Amino acid sequence: MVKFDVVRESRPRPLPERRATPSVYAKALIGEMARDDKVIAITAAMPSGTGLDKVAEAFPERTFDVGIASNMR
Repeated sequence: MVKFDVVRESRPRPLPERRATPSVYAKALIGEMARDDKVIAITAAMPSGTGLDKVAEAFPERTFDVGIASNMR
């Protein structure tokens, strides 16, 4: 919400909407996956945080959540 400017007695113009990085990434990846059936998506227990939840909706058979996938040496 844009705050009211008491001195100017007006509201400043709102900034243009910015798209969150995960949604931009998801859209680009979905486009690539639509063009090339060899492209897959892999996430490590964060599908919604990375935008891959949207990719999984579009390509469930080519999206893999490997859970917590850290090297435990």
